[in-house]
Amino acid sequence: DGEFTLTRDMEDWIAPDWDDHTVPADAANQLLETLTERAAERLGIQQYPHEMEVATVTLYGFGGTPRDTVRIVRDPDSGRYFVENGDNVLRQMPAGVPLRLTPREFGLAADR
Repeated sequence: DGEFTLTRDMEDWIAPDWDDHTVPADAANQLLETLTERAAERLGIQQYPHEMEVATVTLYGFGGTPRDTVRIVRDPDSGRYFVENGDNVLRQMPAGVPLRLTPREFGLAADR
């Protein structure tokens, strides 16, 4: 659904590309936790399935330096998400893990 940026400002998360609109902190925190802390159910070493990619998330440090890029795929049959960060290790997320990945899912207007 497009590219967007979220920036943390103390306890708030804002979308600079949407006139600094504040997005729900729980949604941003949940995404960050899922990508950085949640353990995978399974690991699979395989070629990255580009055709199933639904999002790419780049995480930046406080100094504006990129720290990591995580690619996210979704299996159309099972609906499960897998994450990968350039090492060709697909990490299967537990069933039911919600991932908000679009501007609309963060409360940002779709008509931009």
